[in-house]
Amino acid sequence: MDYRKILVFLKNEDKTESIQTISKVDNKYDVRFHSQPTQPDMHGEKSVVINHVQEEIDPTQTVIINGVVANNIKEMYDFGEWYRIVYDNKDDKKDTHKLYLKDDVEICANKVNTANARKIFNYIKGVASGKNWGILNY
Repeated sequence: MDYRKILVFLKNEDKTESIQTISKVDNKYDVRFHSQPTQPDMHGEKSVVINHVQEEIDPTQTVIINGVVANNIKEMYDFGEWYRIVYDNKDDKKDTHKLYLKDDVEICANKVNTANARKIFNYIKGVASGKNWGILNY
């Protein structure tokens, strides 16, 4: 299943990517996994939670997870109580993504998007890294 569109928990564990199909049959769910697509795996209603994406969030905003600013965010999806964050993994062709409880994540509007603010921010980053001791050019 596409982890960008749906979030499926089986027995409180994210199984979205390992599921090929899921359908409700009476009061149970018929789950078919990629590893055994012809083998039905039946689950009771209480052990299955399905959340559909509510919103795609602008990845240029500042995201703070458990008090730490997150870097290299490529995509971010709101699934109600959960956020799925896809990280830009330049070394690997496969996307790296993680699931976070909404209570652990803070999203702040990025104030560095104006041209002057971006120049100042880049200058300060350069000074902090020891690479830029010159004058700030406007």
